[in-house]
Amino acid sequence: MELVAILNSAYGIDAHMKSRIAHSYSCLMAVLPDDVAEKLRQFGSSVPDDCIYQDDSGDKGRETEFHTTIKYGIHTKDPEEVKEAISPLLKPLGARLGKATVFNSDEYVVLKVSVQSEDLTRMNQAVRQNLECTDTYPDYKPHITIAYLKKDPKNPYYFQDFCTDEFDGMEVVFGKLKFTTPDKKKYSMSLSVIANKQAVAKELVAIAKNIMEGR
Repeated sequence: MELVAILNSAYGIDAHMKSRIAHSYSCLMAVLPDDVAEKLRQFGSSVPDDCIYQDDSGDKGRETEFHTTIKYGIHTKDPEEVKEAISPLLKPLGARLGKATVFNSDEYVVLKVSVQSEDLTRMNQAVRQNLECTDTYPDYKPHITIAYLKKDPKNPYYFQDFCTDEFDGMEVVFGKLKFTTPDKKKYSMSLSVIANKQAVAKELVAIAKNIMEGR
């Protein structure tokens, strides 16, 4: 059960406190390529405005920065510490998109596209193993949020109209990571550049070794 939901049930915390709890940790995300993000943006725009859920914090509504979360709940605010923790995995990340489906929370319904990726799973595990984290969700199930939808007691399953297999099987390569901190600082990591630098460094080391061995 989500940490915020547990606290809400136990202590009746208000929306402002929920927002503070939700932003009390750092987060590492993989950013979608622009062409894929645009397709998802158009999909989100097709949802009628009167179905969109908005909260007091302004964090909900339609997604505008499309990403999949690698790990939320990171304690450190230092991007270099995060980069060091995942350094063996810093290369473009392959993934396959799934169907657009939903999941329920206490206050709204999340319209999302599922993501399957061994690369993302390995990076999530590396973060959890090498950095101090709080696990707000027990299982890692990557997805891309499209929009937050209102609940309708009179028509509780209306959101099924937005579920589609339009994106199912689409291959995606994530070339950039984003790291955000509780004080709203944002850092970008270009995986293609990092991968190229690492490849060049390895090649230089191999050349130097060959020279030293007289080859």
